[in-house]
Amino acid sequence: TAGDQDLLFIFPLMVVEDKVDALLQEGKTSDQILNWLSANAQSSLDDPKLPATLLRAVTRLVTSKTCLKSGLTGDMPQEVKDQEKEMFAQYCVIFRKYTDNSPTKQLSCLLELQAFCHEHGFSQGLLQRLFYLLYEQEVITEESFMSWKDDVKDTTPSKDKAVLQTNKFFAWLATAPEESGDEEEESAVQ
Repeated sequence: TAGDQDLLFIFPLMVVEDKVDALLQEGKTSDQILNWLSANAQSSLDDPKLPATLLRAVTRLVTSKTCLKSGLTGDMPQEVKDQEKEMFAQYCVIFRKYTDNSPTKQLSCLLELQAFCHEHGFSQGLLQRLFYLLYEQEVITEESFMSWKDDVKDTTPSKDKAVLQTNKFFAWLATAPEESGDEEEESAVQ
């Protein structure tokens, strides 16, 4: 609508995030979301914060149905972890498209996940699971993960807690061969 276009001009990422939230709630596929972005959000497609905005929207949806679901406490059952991974993986094509191998955009995504996890009390190993998934899905490179870990100027809350929660991931990453096999990655994520 004309009103949406006016808002898109003034607050582009806010409108994009709201619309992507709505599309996700409607169960739209990654292709449908990509089509909407191409048709309606041209002014935002080159914004370096777009991938992090999209990642936040998907993370919010997936975690609301998995680890942050009301009533879920203690260790998360494997079936819920599998559901989380499957739901999240179906949208990774969007992140790959808009991070386009940019270390700056990838770092922005990692900082967004750190902020999200801080806001939600670092729920049940979520950050570590998402790090494995983003690496496995070739959304974030090893170099970007290391940049995030080594960034001493990061002002995003709870960096120390985030690094501590992802220690197992970084230990695995340090010993992972350049081209690791699917079985090895699968066992690491479990």
